[in-house]
Amino acid sequence: MRGLYDLSGVPLESFAFDKPYMVVGVIGCVFWAIAYVLAIRMNHVQKTYSLPAAAVCLNIGWETLTAFVFPDPLPLFQWFFVAWFLLDVVIVYQLFRFGPGEQPDPEVARRFHAFLAGGILLGLVGQWAFVAQYRDAFGFVAGFFINVLMSASFIFFYFARRHTLRGISAGIAWTKMLGTMCTGYEAYFLLRVIDPSLQGRIAFFEFLWVAIALLDLYYVYLVTARPGAGTPASAAPEARSA
Repeated sequence: MRGLYDLSGVPLESFAFDKPYMVVGVIGCVFWAIAYVLAIRMNHVQKTYSLPAAAVCLNIGWETLTAFVFPDPLPLFQWFFVAWFLLDVVIVYQLFRFGPGEQPDPEVARRFHAFLAGGILLGLVGQWAFVAQYRDAFGFVAGFFINVLMSASFIFFYFARRHTLRGISAGIAWTKMLGTMCTGYEAYFLLRVIDPSLQGRIAFFEFLWVAIALLDLYYVYLVTARPGAGTPASAAPEARSA
C-alpha cells in the first residue's frame, strides 16, 4: 500500500531542515505529541476521556495511514507519525475503558463500544478513499479537514462538561492549537512543492487552516477563561456527556 501515490519527482531539497517551514513543522509535531501525553495523563487521573470521541475516531484513522500507508521521504517525520499512532492507541484504549461510564443515556452507554469501533473503521476507510481518489499527498488536506471537525467538536465537548470540567485541559487546548498552526505553516509550503500543478491554488487548504485557527482560539479562550479549567473534578452522572 506504500504505492498509493508517487513522490519520486519531488526534489528532496524541499524537505531539508534549512527551510524554516520544515523547522516549524517539527515544532508542531512536538506540540501534538505533548497534547497526547497530557491527554493520556488526564484520562488516567480522572478516569475519563479528554478528547471528544469523534475526534479520537478520526485521529486514529489518520495516524494509522500516515504511520503505515502514506509514503514519507523523511525518517524523522515517519517516526513522529509512528509515535503519534502509539500514543493515540493508548487514548483509544482509555476511551473504550472510560467512555461508557461518561454517557448520560443508558442506550448509548450499552452500545458505546460498537459505536466507537464503527466510527474508527469509517474514519479510516473514508480518509484512505479520499487520499486515493484525490492524490492528497501526505494526507495534508484530509488531515486538516478532519481537524476542522475535531476543533468544532472540542467546543461542544467543553459546553457539555463546563459544569464539572472533567477532561477539560488548557494544556491540551494550547498544544493542540500551536501544533496545528505550526504543521499548517509547513503544509502551506509543502503542498505546492509536492504538486506544482497547483500553482499556488490552495484556497481550500487555506480555508481549513484559518477555520481551525479560529475554532482553536475560541476553545483556548473557553478553557482559560474558566477558573480551575483542567483540574481534576468529579462529574455528577447527569452532567456527563460525550
